[in-house]
Amino acid sequence: MTREERLRSVYEQVDEMLGWIRSSVDHLVIISDHGMQVSWIDNKTGKHSMRALFATTIDDQIPKSVFDVKDWLEDRKPNKTVKNEDAGFDTTAEQLEALGYK
Repeated sequence: MTREERLRSVYEQVDEMLGWIRSSVDHLVIISDHGMQVSWIDNKTGKHSMRALFATTIDDQIPKSVFDVKDWLEDRKPNKTVKNEDAGFDTTAEQLEALGYK
């Protein structure tokens, strides 16, 4: 089996799992922290790429940037009265920049 065939197999398994999850929830948001380089696009395999995935069942505009995801999610959460308090962690922007996003 080629790498492309193995990757397709994994995507099909994930698709089946997500179908099962989707049948149990009203809305679903899927976010990857990074993509994966593949030989037929990048001429390299197995290394992180900057092509992260964002998918949602919410019929709305998706975030334009990885830096917009946190606000996008907070604007759409059912209970908007809950505040995220600073727990001493870096900001989301600092964490993303540390991962190489600009």
